Amino acid sequence: VKVTDKRPSRGKIKVAHIMVRTKKDATEEELKRAEEKINEIYEKAINGEDFAELAKKYSDDKGSAFRGGELPAFGTGRMVESFEEAAFALEKDGDISKPVRTPYGWHIIKRLEKYDLAPYDEMYNELKAKVERDSRSNKSREMFINKLKNEYKFKENKAALKPFYKIISAEELFSGKWNPEKAKRLNKVMFSLTANDNEKAEYTQQDFAQYIAKHQHPHKSKGSVVQEINNLYNKFVEEKILAFEDSRLEKKYPEFRLLMKEYEDGILLFDLTDKKVWSKAVKDTAGLRKFYMEHRENYKWPERVDASIYKCKDEKTAKVFVKLLKKAEKKNWSEEEVLNKVNENSALNVSVENGVFLKGENPVIDKAEWKENTKQIIKTDDGQIYVVKINKVIPPTYKTIEEARGLITSDYQNYLEEEWVKELKAKYPVKIHEEVLKSIIKQ
Repeated sequence: VKVTDKRPSRGKIKVAHIMVRTKKDATEEELKRAEEKINEIYEKAINGEDFAELAKKYSDDKGSAFRGGELPAFGTGRMVESFEEAAFALEKDGDISKPVRTPYGWHIIKRLEKYDLAPYDEMYNELKAKVERDSRSNKSREMFINKLKNEYKFKENKAALKPFYKIISAEELFSGKWNPEKAKRLNKVMFSLTANDNEKAEYTQQDFAQYIAKHQHPHKSKGSVVQEINNLYNKFVEEKILAFEDSRLEKKYPEFRLLMKEYEDGILLFDLTDKKVWSKAVKDTAGLRKFYMEHRENYKWPERVDASIYKCKDEKTAKVFVKLLKKAEKKNWSEEEVLNKVNENSALNVSVENGVFLKGENPVIDKAEWKENTKQIIKTDDGQIYVVKINKVIPPTYKTIEEARGLITSDYQNYLEEEWVKELKAKYPVKIHEEVLKSIIKQ
């Protein structure tokens, strides 16, 4: 890693933002309208209008708009780059950025509070994790290895390492091309481990030769070939001691053995359930369709409405817009043409949301009368003015299998599981000895 520059820690920052969303497939006209809208909002913000109120009124980020655009505090790498850079570039609390473009649309950002590097107590867990990843934490590993050496009566034959100094050349080892065949005559035990229950493991020169062959790789020499072989040997010893300890965990710790048994049983049950229920429900398209047709009554849309919701600057604008909509029907104007006309002087006059809505899904739609081809002015509890155009009332109808696939699949899985349990109960009858059960309950 080459360090080319450094900068102080940015800490964390808390901001509020106003967003004008742009769709991925937005037309040039829609993109232009979004830019005009964000620029108008920006002018209002820097001219002293309340930022929080502007966010509540104009922001398309519904998750933050009701809080005045306020976002949770964030640090480096938590937001898209252009948003993050603009936020941290704000020099003091209360500063407002120029409009910033991100993949989600346009944003205006207001700095609320800046937090410098947190106190030690707050960063303790994070710093501890970093230290544990640091090379200096190897000390605890060394202590653990030495403890295992004593526990398992580690016995070493140092002389068995010396032949490797003669049969391995620096050129071969540092190029990663040493052939373990050169050690085929070496068969002595290099070290052994013996547990208290006399379980024993021995590791020979052949084992070490295969270890070298597997772990050698081309690299620049940082020392002599003897030093490199010694390093490989030490790693070999550590790995084998840890592997021996791992193989004995269930013998040493009964609670761990029971936990592993429970874990293995859980995996077996998971795999079996996956084959019999979960994956089958996803892959068995014919069975899924048959289940859907037999239970169609469970997958129905209630009455819905196809509507256009026009958010208006004020009541006067809403009244003018209703007249413009009626005129548009006679002149066969498109919605885009109507919006261009009403927003000719200000991109903030009217914005639109089109969609199919259920009762309870949108508070504006809920206030409107569901009557086709009507245009109604709606005032919400927060004082916002809307024009709702009811395009079509859609009567209750069955959902298609694609519309309800997730719910149908879940129900089909439940059905398959119930059938499987019935099959198991028939194959393996369960008999409960009531007297024994009652005796346990009494105890």
